[in-house]
Amino acid sequence: MHVLLIPSWYATPENPQRGSFFRTEALALRKAGHRVGLLVPPSKARTWHGLREMRQHWRTGSAEHISKDHDLPLYRQPWWGWLPMVYPAARIAPLLRLFDRYCAEQGKPDVIHAHSALYGGWLAAHLRRLRGVPVVLTEHSSALIRGLLFPDQTARLRDALRGVDRVLAVSDALAQALERYVPGLRVEQVANTIDAEFFVPSPVPPPPQPFTYALIANLNANKRVDLLLRAFADSFRGQGVRLRIAGDGPERARLEALAQSLGLHSQVEFVGRLSREGVRDLLWRSHALVSSSRVETFGVTLIEALACGLPVIATRSGGPQSIIHAGNGLLTPVDDAPALAAALRQMRDDYMRYDHAAIRTDCVARYSEAAVVRQLETIYHEVTR
Repeated sequence: MHVLLIPSWYATPENPQRGSFFRTEALALRKAGHRVGLLVPPSKARTWHGLREMRQHWRTGSAEHISKDHDLPLYRQPWWGWLPMVYPAARIAPLLRLFDRYCAEQGKPDVIHAHSALYGGWLAAHLRRLRGVPVVLTEHSSALIRGLLFPDQTARLRDALRGVDRVLAVSDALAQALERYVPGLRVEQVANTIDAEFFVPSPVPPPPQPFTYALIANLNANKRVDLLLRAFADSFRGQGVRLRIAGDGPERARLEALAQSLGLHSQVEFVGRLSREGVRDLLWRSHALVSSSRVETFGVTLIEALACGLPVIATRSGGPQSIIHAGNGLLTPVDDAPALAAALRQMRDDYMRYDHAAIRTDCVARYSEAAVVRQLETIYHEVTR
């Protein structure tokens, strides 16, 4: 089957890990024998990614960018133009031109799988109507749970949800959020996938001391890394326990200053943005992963850690409730520093009770490429019939 993925955001040279789960899914589908291509619309202009893409467009003057990513055909529209910025319906015409070029050069897809309604799903719904290709939409965006949509975005979200053949969500919390926007909407849960052949247990387990936690995130206010730093200080300040924080973002300077003020300069390390191999190496050198977010629609870093056999601490921020159970980690309330501190101490004290092989086995059974692709293949065959 020929599957065209339309992710609402995708990797850039400046941030090659952006939307890495879209690439993972595309490669998993290809490995299963399907023909796969990617069509990427511009990022939202209201984001830093969107502004950077606009700047790059004006530097190069390229209206369309055709390339390969891991030998997958990648068709990218880096910039809609000024009129579509203020009149969204004008975005449909350049998308049709890019889609028609894809079909002329790669063949017409049997099914389109869009990721997130804004704006990949919204555009895919128009392709369904104008080009007659069935569309599956998977929603990922935390903005729906956090109530961050502008009125025009809410209208286009509803258009997308009503204009596709099947709607999927990566977690139960996100499925419930979608149903609030369109009452009576049928939403199925299909999780993100993990490359379980890459994320494997470390060949050499980390030494028992110092006990080390890892956090991997974009360092913004939603991730509540400040909460984690305070909980970590309350639990372990001056003790032989370490915390490594991977990622970058607008909060990094403030968080580094906070760690210093809490007396954690020798216990907390900010390692910056990591490559895929760097993420795995960090997990291999850690005993447990922590997620302290206010809102998470899924939690890709959680399943990466679980695939490596690490137990996880996560807040009840949406997605983690579908991932974490008593056998693989601990859940704590959102924005509750004392509860998070207690979970950190409990994880260190009870670490030996976790069966690391069982953690990985459970993760692979639920989130491996084979498990997720089987679900998607069933859905693709149903919509193409």
